[in-house]
Formats: sequence, structure tokens, C-alpha cells
Amino acid sequence: MTILTRQNRIALLLSFAMLGLPILGCDDSEDDSYVYGGDSDSDSDSDSDSDSDSDTDTDTDTDTDADDLCEEVVCGENAFCEDGTCYCEDEFAGDPYDECTEEEYIRSMLVDIATAEIGMCEGVDVRPYMQYQPGLWCYDFVAWVYEQANAGLPTPISLPQMYPGSMPPDWRPAPGDLVKYTYQHYGMVASLSTDEIVIYTIEGNVSSCVMARSTTDAEVQYYGYLEDWFDLL
Repeated sequence: MTILTRQNRIALLLSFAMLGLPILGCDDSEDDSYVYGGDSDSDSDSDSDSDSDSDTDTDTDTDTDADDLCEEVVCGENAFCEDGTCYCEDEFAGDPYDECTEEEYIRSMLVDIATAEIGMCEGVDVRPYMQYQPGLWCYDFVAWVYEQANAGLPTPISLPQMYPGSMPPDWRPAPGDLVKYTYQHYGMVASLSTDEIVIYTIEGNVSSCVMARSTTDAEVQYYGYLEDWFDLL
């Protein structure tokens, strides 16, 4: 091993200085890292800033991606897009890609209210519509459902009537409409079959209970329809 004399060391240091090379020494402190051209704290801050920028970019990208999902989506009237899917606005129902209406919302609400009562039976359950005319509460059930909707609906018995023998060819009852049978009994339309021949109903006082049933025009005296009332909204 070659041992440098003090004079040789000084000459070597001067040569480093003339060539512009860094001169590194030792430090007795706990920090024994050596960084040429910067310090460790500065680099750490830089890395932290970089991470922060990365997080911000990720959040921005996520928001942008969500917006992009709806960019080319066309929603119907009274509908909005969220994450690439259309939804009806509050208190509207229907097809969000075509049209959402207040009428559809109220009609679906009537069906939901009536459906929740299926299985309630006189003598077992105590329900308001059973109290008005015990044993004769089929109409009172429909009237109660209308009241619970809290939509300002007319009484079912006051609705305009459509008789099967004189209906326009393309007219059909809709969910929420009143059904008056050829005998003394009432129900409410819940839905129609795909071919619109079978009418599915929810009725009170069927064997003293609220039940889901089905019928056809042949058994119906008239339908009390809500269509005209909705036209006034």
C-alpha cells in the first residue's frame, strides 16, 4: 500500500480543486450520508411533493373517468346520468332512457302501498280500511290506498268510467285504476300481462283478506281511470 506524505496529499487536493472534482471528507455526526449536489431533506421533500401530486392526479383521473362514462350517454326527460347509467329524478318514475313522469311515480306508489297490505285479514289484523264497513270493505281498501299516496288523488268512485263494451281499441287500464266488477266488488289494477289481456289486481275483502288476483274485461263492469286527472298535473 502506498502511503502519501503530507506534501503529496496537499498536491493531490490542489489537483482535485483545479479539475473541479468534489472533495469528500468525514463527519463525526450521526448523519453519515453524503449527497453531492443536494441534501437528503430536500430530496425527501421533493419525493413527498411528488407523491402528493400523484395522489391529486389519481383523484382527478377518477373524477374525469366518472364524467367520461356519462359523456356519450343520453338520458330521457326528468332523468340524469351517474357512472354511465341513467336514473329517474326524485318523485319521477318510468324509463330513464326515454321519459320519467310524475304519473308513473304515483301509479307505482299506489301499487307499492297496496302490495304491502297483501295478506292482511279481517278478524286477525286491525287495519283502518276494515273498520268503515266490516265485511264490506273492498272499496274502502282502494280508497285508503289512494289516501296513503298523499298525492291529492280524487276518490276512486268519482273517477271517469270506461266500460269494456265501449272502450277505444287501443285503450287499456293502468296500474292504480279502479276495477268495478259485474257484481258488487271493487279492486285496483296492479299490472297487465304482456299481451294486455289479463289484468292483475290487488283487492280487499277477498275471503276477508287483501289478496292479489287476476281478471279480464269479461268480468269487469267498468274501470275508474286516473288518466284524465294526471293530464291536469
